[in-house]
Amino acid sequence: MKVLKQLLGDEVCSDLLFVHAFSGCDTTSRIFGVGKKCLFFQKIIKRDSVLRACSKTFCAPKADQVTVERIGCQAMVSLFNGTQKESLESLHYGFLCKKLATVKTFVKPERLSPTTSATNLHSQQTYLQVMQWMGKNEGMDPTKWGWDVQGDKLVLLMMNKSPAPDTLLKMIRCATVPQDAAH
Repeated sequence: MKVLKQLLGDEVCSDLLFVHAFSGCDTTSRIFGVGKKCLFFQKIIKRDSVLRACSKTFCAPKADQVTVERIGCQAMVSLFNGTQKESLESLHYGFLCKKLATVKTFVKPERLSPTTSATNLHSQQTYLQVMQWMGKNEGMDPTKWGWDVQGDKLVLLMMNKSPAPDTLLKMIRCATVPQDAAH
C-alpha cells in the first residue's frame, strides 16, 4: 500500500474515498455505465480539475445538503463528459435526443445519464458514506441523507420525483404479451 500511495501521490489518494463511494460501493448505488477503473479512476489519475474540486467538498465535514447536491450534479456532468456550463438536465436531454436519433427499437432508460433527483439522493448517500469512513458522521441522520427506514432496515432512496411529467406517463403504454404467446 505504501508503494501504491507513493505512485499515486497524496492528492489522488485523498480522492479515493469519494471515487469509491460516488461510483458505487456496498452502501451506495452504482452509476450505470460508469466503472470505477475505466472512467472515474482514470479521470482522477489524470487530475480532472472538476472531479478533484468535487472530491474536496465530499471530504469536507459539515457540508450542507444544498452544496453536496450541487457539487454532486457537477461531478455527474463531468463523468458523462459534459461541460461545466451544462446542467445535468440539459445533459440528460441531450443524451435522450442522441439516443432517439440513432436507435432503431427503443431507448433503455438506464443508458441515459441519471436525473437530477437521482443524482441529488446519490450525492447525499455518497457524502454520508464518506463521512462515516472518515469518522465524521456524528449527528448525521441517514433519513436526512438519502435513506429511508422500511421496517427495521435502512433502504437507499433512488428518486424523490417522478421520472417524467404525469401527462407523459399517462400517454405511455407498455405492451403486454398475451399469456399464450409467452409459452
